[in-house]
Amino acid sequence: MSNVYKKLEEQYLETILKREGQQYDKENGAIFSKQRYVFNIDKDGNEVSNFAIHQVILNILNEFKRVCDKNNIPWAIGFGGALGLVNYKGFIPWDDDSDVVINLDDLPRLVEALKKDLGPDYAFDCYETDHRYNVLNPTMKIRYKHSLIKEKNDVMLPNKCKNGSGIFIDVAAFSNVPDNVREHRKVRARALWFVPVYVFLDTFLRIPPFLGKKSIKKYEMKVNEKYRHTGCVSQSAIIAWQAIGKDKTKIIYPREMIYPFVEREFEGQMFPFFHDVEGFLKFNYGEKALKKFIDGEWRETYPEDKRHPAHIKRLEIYK
Repeated sequence: MSNVYKKLEEQYLETILKREGQQYDKENGAIFSKQRYVFNIDKDGNEVSNFAIHQVILNILNEFKRVCDKNNIPWAIGFGGALGLVNYKGFIPWDDDSDVVINLDDLPRLVEALKKDLGPDYAFDCYETDHRYNVLNPTMKIRYKHSLIKEKNDVMLPNKCKNGSGIFIDVAAFSNVPDNVREHRKVRARALWFVPVYVFLDTFLRIPPFLGKKSIKKYEMKVNEKYRHTGCVSQSAIIAWQAIGKDKTKIIYPREMIYPFVEREFEGQMFPFFHDVEGFLKFNYGEKALKKFIDGEWRETYPEDKRHPAHIKRLEIYK
């Protein structure tokens, strides 16, 4: 194992050991796991483990938190990170990414804050600074420069931005949306038609659909403004794929479930999460996704044969 991976693993194991024993607290505990998963073998034959990538992602989260705190920009860890919070008080052991959430109204301020304050080891990509950015992805990616990650969907949705393909966290913008499911379906339908057009032009014909991107980004802001006074929010309507194959009621959230964000302990530190994170998880994933207290300890309910990274095709860390 190279010194880079060894150092990262040792750093992350320190955070894990601080939480040892918490599964025995029935009221406030969580699953404790030191399970090591090998996510990838790099070009030099080094194993790239969950411990190493989790430490890198934790470093990115801390840098993002520093910039947002300095500029008074609200944000929260969401989705799989929120599930990790409740089940593990940290990352899910086999998880290979992290998602954070901002309010779409704060996106212009965030872009300016990152331009000004983001540290030299990090970069960010979004449509607002690089029109090559894939608008079918979440709103922004914050990357660690000294690394490389290739996702399994890279062939269909390649990264064409100038800042490389380092390990990243996704920044998803939440916008105002209809509180009527039927109307919400119509709102997303306009964005959904763009998906096959985008993939056909950008991937197969290699013709960047710049005008289509501009049009759909305008539509994003129009939807956000039109439904400003409803009681519901959701990930931006132009991220159309999130609705495919899902119950449409599961991607529309009551505003009070998400805001205001509250700080919770995650990986031994304090990070912001959704206001009612347990309610969000039950609503979004169902009760079965949450840990269970069995025979005096907290246990994972997710099927063991599915506990493996879902997105990574290639992964390397240089320093």
